[in-house]
Amino acid sequence: MANLLENAALYGGREAIADTLLGTSEQAMRRRTWAQAFDEGNALIVSLLRLGLRKGGLVVSHLPSSIEGAYLGFATSKLSAMH
Repeated sequence: MANLLENAALYGGREAIADTLLGTSEQAMRRRTWAQAFDEGNALIVSLLRLGLRKGGLVVSHLPSSIEGAYLGFATSKLSAMH
């Protein structure tokens, strides 16, 4: 998350992530800024910690290529967990 923190500080309002999970039209695409990605990624980290995930822990998921999948990658990396 160190790079995510740095990018949120430098590029807060700029687009960081977009996915086409709901479709490829401009209205259907989901987008997040660097600041949103930082905030939402950290919220996921807090949730995983509250659920008992610790360093070296294992997270198994079945997610499409999506914003949530990216957040899970950020969170598990920051927590030194396996995903």
